[in-house]
Amino acid sequence: MKDKSQACEEKILGVDLHPDSFSLAVTVPKADGTLNIQQQITKAPTSEWREHLLKISKPALVVCEASGNSFEFMKTAEELGFRTCILNSVDVGQLGKKLCKTDKQDAVRIVKIYQANLASEVWLPDEETRKLRAVSSMFDQASQDCRRINNRIKSFLTQYDVRLGKGEKDLSSPIVRVMIAKKRQWSQDDLFVLNNYYEMFDHAVKVKQNLYQFMLRKVHGCRLMRELMKLCGIRVIAAFHIVAAVGDVKRFSNPKKLVAYLGVAPCIHQSGCREYSVGMQNNGCRGIRSLLVECANAILKSKNASAKHLRDWAVKLKMRKGTNIALCALARKLAVAIWYALNGWLPDIIDNETTLKRKIGSLFDEFKLEFIRTLGYNSRKEFVDSFSSAILTQKKGG
Repeated sequence: MKDKSQACEEKILGVDLHPDSFSLAVTVPKADGTLNIQQQITKAPTSEWREHLLKISKPALVVCEASGNSFEFMKTAEELGFRTCILNSVDVGQLGKKLCKTDKQDAVRIVKIYQANLASEVWLPDEETRKLRAVSSMFDQASQDCRRINNRIKSFLTQYDVRLGKGEKDLSSPIVRVMIAKKRQWSQDDLFVLNNYYEMFDHAVKVKQNLYQFMLRKVHGCRLMRELMKLCGIRVIAAFHIVAAVGDVKRFSNPKKLVAYLGVAPCIHQSGCREYSVGMQNNGCRGIRSLLVECANAILKSKNASAKHLRDWAVKLKMRKGTNIALCALARKLAVAIWYALNGWLPDIIDNETTLKRKIGSLFDEFKLEFIRTLGYNSRKEFVDSFSSAILTQKKGG
């Protein structure tokens, strides 16, 4: 949370935001801890946000709950010279049933929640980070759409006792679709439904592929993302998602804070004389936590020499405590390495040149040569050598 000693000498503006309207309470904290409400605005159109702020004298602190448009509203407030604080919506929501009744009351009670330090603060991302997060979220949604439509097609086929065998799982393949058409005598209505499913699936795959190309282009041009590509188990999708989620790594003063933010820190339960670990809980960035576990699993199954010491450590832990604990512990080590890599220090779990070139080469195989040429390369060898060289030779801050 931000320093409240300064907040005691200034106005605190509590804001309850909605997509089309907002409620505002202008308050001044008293010495006894209560609030003096100077002004209240209810159900004002969002288009009048800047106009209302211009009428309020500074210094003042604007406090709101995290929501879909809170970042844009707080960015406007900062441009006008206000300090801002965005409260975690999960923490505020836990108090909502007991405290919040109407928008007018919510605006005041958000200030009280801030004053009582009952909710953690959300970082206001910069413009570039917001764009990266939008693409990251869109890629996750496109991946989910592909899986959902794939499952719908298989469910539709199951109704007619049509099962896909080995080598028939890729529904985007024209050969597989011809084989499906030959498995039974389909009616015109059935073919109409099936063809529409194929169109939906092709669209989802195309959107996902376009986003993947955008991510590769960003990784190719971003120093921080290229830095993460050095780490064992991390490729384009993981590097892009991690940088988008972390944003400014300087806000994490040590690796432990980043580990907790990414959700790979073990939790401790303590009561009386008893204290025990319960492993990772549903805290932090769930999507990044899953991604780090996938990266850890890739390291565990890898045969690369550069990951040998890390893999051997994880295998020993797996034999003693099981696969899940080993993967989570490996994911935590990756999170620590990410903090060092983003700060410009070289962690000890990086890929060697041979492994890195193999990693870059697999990227070339995933994309068509026409797209690779848009990055400035005309052959596989040129792409692999130049891209891997750019990753290996870049310096801190360069």
